[in-house]
Formats: sequence, C-alpha cells, structure tokens
Amino acid sequence: MQAAQALHLGVLRYPGGTVANYWNMSSGQFADGIIGAPGAWAGGENARNRAFPVDTFTPSEYMRGLGSVPKASPVWDLNVGIGGGGDPIDVPARNVADPPSQLNLLKRLGVPVEFVELGNEHALSDHGLDEYISAVRPIVNRTRQLFPDARVAVIGCWGLPWSPCAARLRQEFDLNLFDAVTAHEYWPGQPRINRAATDLERRSVTLAAIRPKLEGWEAKVTRDISPRVPIWFTEVNWGGFWEGGGSWLSEDHGGIRGLTWAAYVLAAMEVTATAQAAGRSGIDAVLWHSLFHQPSVLWSKWSGCVLLPDTPDDGPWCSAPPRSCSSTPSGRAHGVSVDAVAQVFAHFAHVALAVGHINFTVIEGLSQAAIPAGVAAWSGGGKCVMAVQFDGNPTGADVVALNVCPSAINVLAWPLTFAASMSTVTYQGLAADSPIAPWVNLSSIGSLRSPPWVNGPLSPMLSTGLPTALPAISLTFVSARASFPPSPPPPFTPSPLPPSHPSPPPLSPPFAPSPLPPSHPSPLPLSPPFVRTLAPAAFAPITTASFALGAAGPVTITVCAMRRVGGLPGWHALSYLGAASTGVGAPSNPTQQSSRAALRSSAVAPRGMHLREPLIWPWPSPRVAKSILSYR
Repeated sequence: MQAAQALHLGVLRYPGGTVANYWNMSSGQFADGIIGAPGAWAGGENARNRAFPVDTFTPSEYMRGLGSVPKASPVWDLNVGIGGGGDPIDVPARNVADPPSQLNLLKRLGVPVEFVELGNEHALSDHGLDEYISAVRPIVNRTRQLFPDARVAVIGCWGLPWSPCAARLRQEFDLNLFDAVTAHEYWPGQPRINRAATDLERRSVTLAAIRPKLEGWEAKVTRDISPRVPIWFTEVNWGGFWEGGGSWLSEDHGGIRGLTWAAYVLAAMEVTATAQAAGRSGIDAVLWHSLFHQPSVLWSKWSGCVLLPDTPDDGPWCSAPPRSCSSTPSGRAHGVSVDAVAQVFAHFAHVALAVGHINFTVIEGLSQAAIPAGVAAWSGGGKCVMAVQFDGNPTGADVVALNVCPSAINVLAWPLTFAASMSTVTYQGLAADSPIAPWVNLSSIGSLRSPPWVNGPLSPMLSTGLPTALPAISLTFVSARASFPPSPPPPFTPSPLPPSHPSPPPLSPPFAPSPLPPSHPSPLPLSPPFVRTLAPAAFAPITTASFALGAAGPVTITVCAMRRVGGLPGWHALSYLGAASTGVGAPSNPTQQSSRAALRSSAVAPRGMHLREPLIWPWPSPRVAKSILSYR
C-alpha cells in the first residue's frame, strides 16, 4: 500500500493479464480444475494463489486494499469463459460456467464499474474471432444492462491477421458490441535497438521508436475499424525476453527503463492531441506492465518496478506446500523496495495527478530539432523533444519534457514566464544512471510522497530557473510556482438570469442551501471538509440555463469549468443548482444536455485526473444543492 500510494497510481487492472482468462471473481482464485503443470506458468501461479484462503483476492477485498489507491476505478479484465494462454489447460469445461454473472457479482458488491476489458490476448488468438465474439456478446449485454455508463473494450486483433479481423470489428462496433479496443505493445526489442551503431544511439532508438509505433496504431484503428474507437494500451513495456533474450539486460531497473515509460505516456498524449484535433478518438489508456515483482515469480523480474519480498523478517508469507516460498538472495527480506522506473513514475504521476492540475496541453515549440539519421533509420524518425504542460492549479504550472536524441537540445522558448520561482529536476538514461544496486528500500527514501525522492535509486540533477537546453536522453520536470499563496475567492453568486425568468433566491454564506418550499424535504447539510473554495481565475462561466422539468418547476444551473482534459468525458466543474425538484425525464434540448453533462461526475480515466468528492444529487433531484467540486 505504501508503495502504491507513493507512486500516485492513476488506474490498475484487475486481476491482470492472462490470469484473467482463468479467474473466478467470486472466490478470488483460479477457476476450479485449472491446475497446469507444476513447473509451468499457470501451475505455479495457481499453486501460489491457492496457498491463500478463499476470498483473499476477490473484488471487494481488492477495493478495500490496493484497489482503493488509484485515482480512477479499476479496469475490470473479465474471464470470457474460453481460457487461453500458455499451459495445456485450455479446456472451457474447467472454466467459469456463467461468465456474465461476473457483472452481477460486481453489482452486488457495490464496487465501481466504469471500464470493462474482455479477456486477455490468447482468449482471442487461441480460439479465433468468431468464438471470441460469441463468448463476449452475452457479457456485453449484461454490462450494458447493469452498468449502462461503463465503457467496454474488446481485444484488438491480438495474434490474428489484422485486415480481416479489423473488418469484422468494424461491423461489430456499428452494432454497439464495444466502445474501445485493447492493445499490447512491447517495443522496441533488443534486435532493433542493437542495429544502431553507438551506445548513445541505441538508447535514443529505445525512446524514439515509441511515438511512431503509437501513431501507427492510431492510424490503423482509425482507418480499419473507426475513428470513433479509442485504444486502451493495457500493457506496454520494451521488448521482453522473447525478443533476442531481452532489452538492456544489465539496466532493466535503471534510468533508461524509467524514461521508456515516460516516452510511452508522452507519445500517447501527443498522438491523442493530434487525433482529437482532427475529430478522432486517439488513445485513452497506457498501463505499464507490470507493477510488482517477487523473486520467486521469475517472469516478473524484467518488468516489475516494485519488489515485494517472498519472506518477511518473521517467516514465510504463506503456508507449506503446495506453494514453496523462496527467499531473497540475502536469505531474509527487509521490506518493499523500488527501482528507477518507480522513481520516474512517481514524479510524473505526482505532477499530473497530485498537485491540483486539471488540464494538460501538448507543447510543440520547445525545439524543432529532428532525430538524427543514425537513429531515425531504426526508430522511424520524428522530433527530438516531446513535451506537455500541466496547469489549472492557481499556484502555478508544470512542464514535462523528454529529449529522446543522443545529444543535448537547445530550448527555443518555455511557456512558463509568469511565475515568481522556478525549479528543474532532470533524470537521464545513460549507463551511469543505472545503479549497481537497483532496488532501494522504501524506508530509506525521503520525500516519498513529494518527489523528487531523496536517496532514491536515481540521483537527478536539480537546479533553479529555466534550463536553456535539455541533456541527451533525458526527462526534465520544470515547476513554476507563485511565491505567495493565492488570494481567497470572493463570495460565489450564480450568473444573472435573462429578464424573462425569475431570479433564484440569494445565497446564504457559506454556500448554504436556499430555503425550500414546505412541500419539499430539507436538503442534507454540506459540512467541511467537503465544501471547498477555488480561486476565481481557475473557473469561468460556460453556460447558464433555466428550464422546467415536467411540472415540477424551474431549474436554474450555472456551470463553470475548465475545458475537458484531453477531450475526454467528464467536466471539471463548479456548479450551482438553484431550485431543483422531482421533475421527470432527462433533459431534452442542447442547453439542458450540456448542463447535465457538466454535472455528471464521470472519471476522466484511465489516463488519470478526475473529480473527487462530488456533491451533486442524482438527476433529476428532489433537493437543492450548491456544490463546490475540486481536486485533492
């Protein structure tokens, strides 16, 4: 939990990847009869899982623990009932008998369901598209019935010939089978990286190859399925052991791996900004594979960024066989440790999700430098610098910039010119930035919740002011902050209504509900800490409307908002309901629809930022509510 909190996680996937193809949510274990050979993947995972009591890993227990940490609700990766992946255990009769019932379980448990993924990789490739679609259709129908606002993603042709598969998915999308497609990208691999001539160029290829790869994905999904279909990358990393034995084997927990993660995130932001400017969907999610590594789980060594010991100081975690508990190399574990990927992840996520920003903007003008020919031949070319600005916090803004090129790049101009103070933190991905001891115990790290970490795996360069250049193979965070706290906001009043409408009752400080007619029950009180104020510069009125819902009387709404994050659903709004009542029916005209959309508390995820502590009654409401929505 401490590691997850320190990383400021945006979203997690439950129960994971191939595990989902055999998972029984009701017991929190592998489905009955799914055993596999003891030395093979599924056999080892099953034995490890069954060493714990039934219900240990159910959705409800997950949401009480690790699942409660991320900013967004989980991506629920469902078992579609046909298995797939690895050991010779792929017998549907041994799997869950009623896959749609997983949705009934989630509904009964009361956990949030906003994102549903339908199986992992081999659930499609091992069985073919026809069998897969037949398996998922009843699951989709149950999802639409029980969670009508949830978004559903199917496997995006993993392991199948693209053209015929995409053509079929285009037809199924028109029939409302799904809302998004999932993709997994482990790129680039060592064979491609090694084609570059020098060490610096190989590091540059590692980072520079990512944006063209994501551009290619967005282009082919747009062309062959639909421009309205977003992509969820539910697994990304560089090439694994199946490609030339693995990438950067001596630095798989070093700085270059952390910058690879950042390259995926920044590339997805840039590709999505370009796509949405043209009316397309782009990329909705980028999930790193994977979060945790345990010494006894050998396949997770190359990919995990948080080390969980097999044994604590006071003995084994679990019972005797069928699970065999190995120990760390020293014979005893001493807590949870993190690597350089976790350090970079934590800093980036802190800027994006934890300091109050509600908007991001892709920056194109930091540099016009192009990737040199020796790198472009193996990466696909493009520009040296990817950069994003996060803002909306009245106290300042942050820029994150990645230089993927093998030489320093001069910065033409920074957009951060208004702040009284500047600070710069730079991480590099050179050989010297791969620690000899890659894992650092959490207890040894200072400023764990407020990066940059002190005594972490990496030692970033710290400076004040705006840098004039970005070092080779580097990730730079520039923070601009005011030197004094913002002034308190003036009292909030609703925007004036047109003369043809009656004025709403005045607001009583501090934002107390207005009196209701005697026929209505009194509203619930809004008590601290749920009522918050925001600096007035952070919001501006975008719509004011007064209208009737049935015969129940007028509803007056003023909505103030920053623009949507990346064009994704979910407004960040300051809202006032003047006199809501029990009218029937949903808003029908465009003004009402936009007001209702602004009042919805839907998470902006999986990418991250979303509303916290919404205090708006369901629509239509029997009560008066005046609410301040904010981030924390």
